[in-house]
Amino acid sequence: MPGRPDQSSAEEALAGAERKGFRLAVIGRTGALVAFAFFYLTLYAFPNNVYVAGVLLLAAAIGLIPLRLARSRFERTARFALFALDAAAASAILAFAPLSSGGDVPQNLVFLSSRTEYFYVIVAASILALSPALVIWTGLCAVIGLASATAWIMLGM
Repeated sequence: MPGRPDQSSAEEALAGAERKGFRLAVIGRTGALVAFAFFYLTLYAFPNNVYVAGVLLLAAAIGLIPLRLARSRFERTARFALFALDAAAASAILAFAPLSSGGDVPQNLVFLSSRTEYFYVIVAASILALSPALVIWTGLCAVIGLASATAWIMLGM
């Protein structure tokens, strides 16, 4: 069929563009997490600064795994898992990370901080992969994560 080769090449081009966009998202994510790790090394007191920086660097390293799975049967699953992990991590930061290293600050004040904006960045990064299903999945994970963090904080009030 004459229309078949053009369709196949268009699908390959789209898959290549998705890979390039996802690669850009992962590289940007990794760079941001490394920068945050060094920021927290200077912001918090020892040994908490080492713990926070270590967790951030571990998350950055885990985020590189989906790049190794490119062109494998696990490529798509790894993309979905990475953005679900990011939404879960942002939710955990909201629910558990203290707002201040000194004094007792109620955790419900986290919603007045800029930490909730992490979700916007995660959803925006998923857009780079050019996959509507991935963007919807990431948004759903962000909504569930934010609702879970809110419920956890409300239970502690």
